[in-house]
This record gives sequence, structure tokens and C-alpha cells, in this order.
Amino acid sequence: MRSDRDPLTRALDRATGGRALAHNSVRLLDAPTALQAMLDAISGASRRVLFEHYIIKADRTGRQFAEALAAAARRGVDVRVLYDQMGCRTTPRRYWRRLSEAGCAVRPAQPVTPAHLLRLLRRNHRKLCSVDGERAILGGVCIADEWAGDPARGREAWRDAALDVRGPAVGSLETTFGRLWREAVTAFEPTPAGQAELRVIEGIPGGFRLHRAVEFLAATAGHQIWITDAYFVPPPTLLRALTSAARDGVDVRLLLPGQTDLPVVRALTRVGYRDLLRTGVRIWEWHGAMLHSKTALVDGRHFKIGSSNLNPSSLGGNWELDVLVDDPALGAEAAQVFRRDLANSVEIVLRKRVPAGLAGRLPGKVVATDRPARGRVPTRELPSRAVRTVRQVAGGARRSLIGAAAFGLAGAGVLLVALPRVVAYGMAAVAFAFAILATSRVIARWRD
Repeated sequence: MRSDRDPLTRALDRATGGRALAHNSVRLLDAPTALQAMLDAISGASRRVLFEHYIIKADRTGRQFAEALAAAARRGVDVRVLYDQMGCRTTPRRYWRRLSEAGCAVRPAQPVTPAHLLRLLRRNHRKLCSVDGERAILGGVCIADEWAGDPARGREAWRDAALDVRGPAVGSLETTFGRLWREAVTAFEPTPAGQAELRVIEGIPGGFRLHRAVEFLAATAGHQIWITDAYFVPPPTLLRALTSAARDGVDVRLLLPGQTDLPVVRALTRVGYRDLLRTGVRIWEWHGAMLHSKTALVDGRHFKIGSSNLNPSSLGGNWELDVLVDDPALGAEAAQVFRRDLANSVEIVLRKRVPAGLAGRLPGKVVATDRPARGRVPTRELPSRAVRTVRQVAGGARRSLIGAAAFGLAGAGVLLVALPRVVAYGMAAVAFAFAILATSRVIARWRD
């Protein structure tokens, strides 16, 4: 029993399955800067490159990384590439073949086979580039043109965040890679690089480590919880932790996407706006290219960044990789970035319902501006500068969910009427596949 550590530290140790590592240096990066930092690190590698990403596309950005990884392998560097089959489903096989021919070791993480169909629901959602055991870059940034942007063509990069880490924590990050690679990764001697204390949170299916850690942070927050999340559908316990903190006077703010690549998830997020706002949580929607960042700042010093979104799939279903940094300097930088992002966002507020007869005697309703204010704007001025009412937003979310359900049910009905045998055979195949899978699990446990 460690009684020399404060209660929050002990709780985080138990929740995350590991202790914080001191003497690290950390640097916060946006998406294009993170991609360039990875390329520079790979180009300077002398011993090893561990490269693990959920999405690696064969577009312009993907080709740049393929060339950098292949060049490193040709000069004798141990290059290992781990990708997810679902995330990289559009990436042609020749992309991986060319890396292998150049000397890179390439593997799919948790490959899907007929005997392992449930792996479709458990994906490797991590994003990590580690070089020589000395430097690691992780966060939400994937390898594709969406994250790089193209200023010459007016294509805005997705809004995302990554962390550039140097120091002893890099060894712990590389260990997580080795567990999915299913081979031990030789540890290099760690070198102190700064004053930041960093805790690696290795997300595994059914582990819920980050879930518990965020709950503990929310329960102990004294004045601030600022969250940026791309696909925010929190489990009930985490939702209660955030609303309880807001009722207790904690400044709880959520920065969420206005536009997204998964409209159904956005609709689910928006349906919960009203309950959040009623408890005092403040919500902003990003106005710009896709917001893909996954960060949380608590009391100006505890900063979470990584691949996990605050939804059940990320928190308990996938392999994820996050870090929790205890560093006031990084906290101040993260707070500045958050405020800057709010200046390009629209705040969501509740609109009071009034009888029709009184509407003409009261001030006009609050509506969204055509474009949110840009530049540095004091946070207290934001509600009057760019506001959208929750009735407009949540109403559209409910309509989109009902529309999707109606369309899906109608399509299923058409298939059942038009192709009853084909649908029956398909359902039978799925049932047999799951039966075989369940039987193999039973036999495996019996043998153990």
C-alpha cells in the first residue's frame, strides 16, 4: 500500500494500471505539424521505428510516409508497421507489399477471419510513431490528406491534436506496441528530457481504464473541466460525473464538431445537449473542417490526449492509447489552444419557451451568426458573439435519427419482401458463424 501518494494519484494508479513516469518533455502539436514531426523523426531514425495507426491511406500523405519508412528500412533501421484492417480497408495491398519489399515488417492488428468475426467490433484505434526509444508522437492524427490539408487548393486540415514526447515515458509507449505486435520490443535506456510527469493509459477491450481515470478526474476537479471530443457519446456514469461537477460550480465546457464524417454519432451527441445545459455544462460546436481532437484539461494541470473518444466503443471496445500529463506549463498551453478554438466555434444555449402572446413584448430570440468570431476573443464575450439555440440543434438531431431509422426499416422490409430466401440464407450464415465462434470459445476455455 502506497500511503505516501495523494488519494487522486493512488486512484489513477489503480484505474489506469500503471504509475506516472517523471522527467519527460512534452510538446502540443496540431495535425499538419504532427505529420511533419513524424516524417522528420522517421528520417532521423538510426535504430528503430514503431509505426502504429488506425488509418493509413495511399494518398499523397500516405505515399510520403511510405517513402520515409522504406528509406529508413533500406539504411538498416528496424521498421515495424502495425495497421488496422477496417481503418485501412481502402488501402490497396500493393501499398503494404512495397513496404515489405523495402525491408519493413508489416502486420495487420487483430486480423479478421471467419473464426474471429467479433474482431470487427474491436479495432486497433491507436495512433503512435515511436523512434529509437527516445521520441514518440501520439494523439488522434491519422495518415491521410484530411489531416494534412492543402492550403494551395484551399483545403483546410482537420482540427486535431497530438503530443510529442521525449523521455522515459517513450519506453512505456513502445511496450504497448510490443503487446499488440505479439513480440517483445527491446527497451533502450531511457534518458531524462524534462519535468513533465506522464502516465501511459493503454486501452484494451473491456478494460475501461480511461473511463475510470476521467471519472476520477471529474469527481475531484476543483474549478475546471474542458473537453474537446470528436465523437462524444459518454456512458451514463461519465455523464453523471460531468453534470455533478457542473452543479457543484466547476467550469465544465465541451467543444464538439459542428460538421462530422459520422452524422449518426453527431445526432446522438446532440440529443443529450438539453440535459447537459440544464446542469450548467457549456457546449460549443466547432465551425470549420472536421474536429477530430480528443483532449481533456482538468484544473489547468491534468491534460489527457490520445486516440480515445468519450464513447463506449473507444472506452471499452477498442485498443486505444492515451497519455495523462501532469504539467502546469502544458496545461496553460492547452488552455490557450482551447480558448482559441472557442473563438472559431458557436455556443449552444437553452432558449426559454414563452407563450405566443408574450413573444412580441420580449427581446428577439437568440440565433446563430453566419460565421463565428475569429481571433482571440475573451471567453465571457462568446455567448453574445455567436450562439445557436439548443431547440434548433436538438430538433434536427432527433429528425435525423428518426429519418435514418425509417429509411433502414423500409429498406429491410423491401429486402424481406423482394428477396426472402436470400435474406434468410444470409441470416442463417451469420447465425452459423456465431455458433461456430461460440463453440470454439467454449472448447478453448475447456482446454485451458
